Amino acid sequence: MRISKKEITALISPSGCGKPTLLRCFNRLNDLINHAKISGEITLDGESSNAASTAVVTLRKKIDIVFQNFNLFDHLTALQNVEIALITVLKMKPAESGKRAMVELCRVGMQDWADHYPEMRSEEQAQRASIARALAMDP
Repeated sequence: MRISKKEITALISPSGCGKPTLLRCFNRLNDLINHAKISGEITLDGESSNAASTAVVTLRKKIDIVFQNFNLFDHLTALQNVEIALITVLKMKPAESGKRAMVELCRVGMQDWADHYPEMRSEEQAQRASIARALAMDP
C-alpha cells in the first residue's frame, strides 16, 4: 500500500484484525513489547522501519498513535501530558512547549481542563488530551 504525502488514511476493520499491531509495526514497538522479529519493510519518506536506531527515532517523530487506554501520566496535568514529549523528544524550551500544548488543548476543547490530572477527567476528556498530545508532535 502506498500513501501519498498529506493524504489521510483511516484503518477500519472489526476487532481483532490487527490495527494496533500494524501501528506498532510502524513505530517498531512490537520489537520492544514482544521481542518479535518483523519481516517486511515499512518506509516513510525513504526511511526504512528496519534501519538503525537513529532512523527509528526519526520515523517515530513522524507517526503518532492514540492508544485505546490513552497512556496519560497520572502524576501530570493535561497540559504537562501534552508538553512532556515536546520537551523530551523535540527539545523545546518549556515556555514554547507550554504555548504549543495549550494550542492543541484548545483545538480539542480541553483548555478549561489544562490543569486537571487524569483522575479528575472523564474518559472522553482523557481521550481528547491524548489526541492533543499526538497533534502537538505534528506527526
